[in-house]
Amino acid sequence: MLANEGTDTTAAGDRQDDRWDDRDSEQSIFAALGAAAFRNLWLAELLSQTALNAIWFAALVATEKETHAAAYVSYAVVSATLPVALFGVLAGILVDRWDKKRVLVISNLLRIALSLGYLWYGWSVGVIFLMNFLINAVAQFFSPAMLATIPQLLPKRLLTAATGLFNITLNISQVLGMVLLGPPLIKLVGPGVVFAVAAGLYTVATVLVATVPHTHEPPCREGRNAAGALDELRHELREGWTFVRGDRESWLAMVYLALTWTILFALVTLAPRYAASAQGLRIEADDAVFILAPAGLGMALAAAFLDRLTRWVGRWRLVGRSLLGLAGSLAVLALVAPFVHYLVRHGLDTMAARRAAHLPILLVRAGLAMVVAFVTGWWVGIITVSSEGVILERAPQDLRGRIFALQLTFTNLASIVPLLAVGHLADIIGLNAVIALTALVVLVAWLVTAASLAASRSAERGGTWSMGT
Repeated sequence: MLANEGTDTTAAGDRQDDRWDDRDSEQSIFAALGAAAFRNLWLAELLSQTALNAIWFAALVATEKETHAAAYVSYAVVSATLPVALFGVLAGILVDRWDKKRVLVISNLLRIALSLGYLWYGWSVGVIFLMNFLINAVAQFFSPAMLATIPQLLPKRLLTAATGLFNITLNISQVLGMVLLGPPLIKLVGPGVVFAVAAGLYTVATVLVATVPHTHEPPCREGRNAAGALDELRHELREGWTFVRGDRESWLAMVYLALTWTILFALVTLAPRYAASAQGLRIEADDAVFILAPAGLGMALAAAFLDRLTRWVGRWRLVGRSLLGLAGSLAVLALVAPFVHYLVRHGLDTMAARRAAHLPILLVRAGLAMVVAFVTGWWVGIITVSSEGVILERAPQDLRGRIFALQLTFTNLASIVPLLAVGHLADIIGLNAVIALTALVVLVAWLVTAASLAASRSAERGGTWSMGT
């Protein structure tokens, strides 16, 4: 997506080649899906990710319904993100030394049990936090095992298309789990049935991965045990950290990634309370999907249009404007609920519902919040994908793996304390005040990094570093 950045014009012949490449990629995807083992692995990933996203949404709603406190919802979010920071890199090391098929099967068997474990959340909300932590810890082992299995199932010419298909699948599973599966089931019968259905999806996924053949495992290097691998990992991460801290553009991108992911997690934390509380929209906690789904759509569209926007505006200028746009949209979001309450007091929402009876009252109440959430997601998407592109382009080939491992760990660890603070502050000073404070944080971050942003923008114009070359 970022390969053509810095190029203002494209020859007609090049555009024809691009169209041919798209058709060829589609054919490669169908060819990959024609392999039964790969198709089963892909279906298992689709079902597993759908189940995990449905559980994620149901856990947030269940926590809100049980506690009516943003602080506890923040615990739910942190309990799900902490395993990524703690085990993400370590899991990759261990999976390299284990039988991949066994990891896939055992991971899903464990997730069946953990999904059913959520059913005891009524006994204590701590059950949700524990299950969140465990099920996401297990996911850290499933994903690298799955990705490492793909090259053993397909010829090399199909690997790029297969990887792209799995990336698309992640987005599809979010829609399936958090929009199409979780919310309707919660509305009809409650969060418990979502956990039971997720266990069923994991069961089918287990059957599918059990059909995947055992792959050839390369022998471990002699004398290199797990402890030695961890020492090597610490050394490699230190090398990655040294590079990032010494490269202005990469460090700036890393800071922006941590900022935007923290804000995104904060919005997820506040969404159920924002939907249900007297300070929010006064609808239902499970209607938080009407806030989260537009934000996700905005992020997806931003990623789709980013290449063209970057050619028009320039990457760093676009990032700077997006930071200001993000601060502005968050400030507006803080005013939406009070404005909706003003309309309610004057009877305008009922009047609007009578004039347009086909529109549910929920959309009258939440419609403005949906628009603002979409715009917020748009800005977050631009900043996030642009920053990831900078890191990808700036990182030397031999350091890319460890730098992305460092990014994953850094962004998740950096979000933990702010997320806990957001939840508690929302209960103390109010939801809308916290959202307004978040807008101020983004504005301050833009001001603090303005000099570095301007220097990077100047370097971009001057060509001191090239994009997409």
